[in-house]
Amino acid sequence: MLQKISDIIHNGLPIVYIRHIDEIHKRMIFEYIEEQEKQEKINSIFWEKFYISELDEKEQKELIKLIENDTIFLTKNIGLVEQERQQEVIVKTTEKLVKSLSWSKIYQWLNNKKGFIKTYFEKEPFFETKEIIFWSALWKMIEIQEYHDEDRIVEECMTRKWERKIDIRKEKLLRISINNIKQNTDFTDKLQELEFDLFSEYENEFKDFINWVCTLWFSDNCSADWKWLKEFKTGKTPWDSERVNNHGQLDIYCLLTYLKKGYLPNDIELIWFPTENNENWEIIPTWEIKRFNYDVEKNKERIMKWEDDIPRIFEEIQEAQAEWERQKEEENVWWLNENLIVALSEIDKLMKELKERAEAIKEEINKDMESCKLKDYKLDWVWTVYYTTRKTYKYPDEIKESEKEIKAKKKEYEQSEKAEYTEKRSISFRLN
Repeated sequence: MLQKISDIIHNGLPIVYIRHIDEIHKRMIFEYIEEQEKQEKINSIFWEKFYISELDEKEQKELIKLIENDTIFLTKNIGLVEQERQQEVIVKTTEKLVKSLSWSKIYQWLNNKKGFIKTYFEKEPFFETKEIIFWSALWKMIEIQEYHDEDRIVEECMTRKWERKIDIRKEKLLRISINNIKQNTDFTDKLQELEFDLFSEYENEFKDFINWVCTLWFSDNCSADWKWLKEFKTGKTPWDSERVNNHGQLDIYCLLTYLKKGYLPNDIELIWFPTENNENWEIIPTWEIKRFNYDVEKNKERIMKWEDDIPRIFEEIQEAQAEWERQKEEENVWWLNENLIVALSEIDKLMKELKERAEAIKEEINKDMESCKLKDYKLDWVWTVYYTTRKTYKYPDEIKESEKEIKAKKKEYEQSEKAEYTEKRSISFRLN
């Protein structure tokens, strides 16, 4: 059951746990861990859990010595871990699911932690909304200074790293957006006038380490020296000076500029293209362009505060990942006979198919009995087929009102502390 560290790293993430040992050996292990952390071979320590990145040959041998001395025991058998849970300190090797921060990650973490976990831990696929696709169409038109050649704009939007993506839905929404933008010549004239105020750099990469956290940003438009920057926004939610001056994304542009260049930007402008829905519920511009200045000097204190906030947010995300993995581990500690679950799902599927088939056969029998004017039909060696009737009554209003009162009283009683009830549990399941 013992394995080389290199095999463990390359072949998956096993459960690693430390046997119940004396304090001298325990101290030796954690001194080793602390030393590896200093050398950035181990990413983080949370309580008595540690996360190992790939070790070199010498380090592997050192850790294997501990394994061979029965100090550390490696296994992929979760059931065995559960049996000895009271005697072991559990440690799990893993990798960081979030390795860097961007504004979209920070914003989602601060405002929608459940959504963040689904996106970055559970790896739910990213869905481009029609609002996002409209923005990308407008932004690309401005970047390449093309407002009429629909095919060229679509091609530019659909190509990433010289590779053309195939996405029929996105291409369709792009064409709708482009046509909705270019139909108003006054608006496209405004866009062409705006070009004179823009700089040569589009989608410029702002990348640096804020303390020890890799931080990655892309500006919509900026000067080559990063002293002047323009950010484009679309959407229905209004932008005003107050919202612009409290926008964290612009704060962090400033901080990254300061860390990279040694100075803060001279000027940042946010340009908002308001949108609305037409009668077909498509996104269209309101044909306005609104421009706001971000006050760098006024926001300087908050800008610099992000240098502490970003590592704190990154730590929170790593701790959340550790907790998420712990919960997943606990959910799967007890092994069920999965064959029974599969068999139950197959039976349920078969029952639904048989029920549909039975209903279709009943309908055919009903047609035959009606054509023969039969009330029943006896088949000696199987059963008798016959009609049943069910009456549906139309009650007067006073009875209906009485029924409503009784239902209300029942509900009130059920929600009271005096309510008595019996509870029966049964197995149910849903499709994943």
